[in-house]
Amino acid sequence: MTEDSRSMPHPAERFGSSPAAERRAGRMDTGAQRPTAHQLAYEFLRDRILSGHYKPGVRLRAEHIAAEIGVSRMPVREAVLQLDAEGLLTTLPNRGVVVSRLTPEEVVELFEIRAPLEGLATRLAVEHATEEALLDLDHCLARMRLAEGDHLLWIDRHDELHDRICRLSHRDRLCQLARQLRMQIQPYLRLFTSAHHSPELTGFGHDVILAALRARDADRAEAAMREHVMANAQEIASFVREEQRLEGRIAGGRGARRARRFE
Repeated sequence: MTEDSRSMPHPAERFGSSPAAERRAGRMDTGAQRPTAHQLAYEFLRDRILSGHYKPGVRLRAEHIAAEIGVSRMPVREAVLQLDAEGLLTTLPNRGVVVSRLTPEEVVELFEIRAPLEGLATRLAVEHATEEALLDLDHCLARMRLAEGDHLLWIDRHDELHDRICRLSHRDRLCQLARQLRMQIQPYLRLFTSAHHSPELTGFGHDVILAALRARDADRAEAAMREHVMANAQEIASFVREEQRLEGRIAGGRGARRARRFE
């Protein structure tokens, strides 16, 4: 059973509390580099999906989102098309737009695609891993560990670390593909780390990756990244399977109660 996007917070809270949302709110306060209406709608929707505010299966209505952000419906529709192409939203016949809902098998598939891509990016990064770049990665890893008490912030910093490693490959399209795959998995990763209260479960292996980059060992760097990406794939897929099973039982119970009222 899906929810409706009408249950939104007051417009004053529309930017949320994620680091990306805070940067956007600050940008609007200062007036510097004001985003276009399309950028505003895209970032608003993306942040709400990635933060778990809009959970998988939730139905979204363009008119309500447009009113909350303070833009027309057109930039919201354009943002929806972009997020649909990126896999975060799905347009369903007779149901409109919903937040994409992955099966456990699709979750594993995304990890299986992501592992060789990020492994390749890490291999290529060896060539460009200057001491300055490695220090930057060390600082990213330290910031990530400082955030272990806050699973939402931890995931943002975990994603930042992976993105910086990928950018060292100097392969823009490769980085874009890897980023899109991480975005599709991120809502489930947030639910998983929140339920387990232990972000470090999914943080295993970063030290090994950075050590391989520092040693300029391309084979070991690639293998370490592949292993890291796949480390929790099955566990997260099992978590998604159980969550969806429980949701099905709850929805079934509601349906049975409604049916009894008409007997």
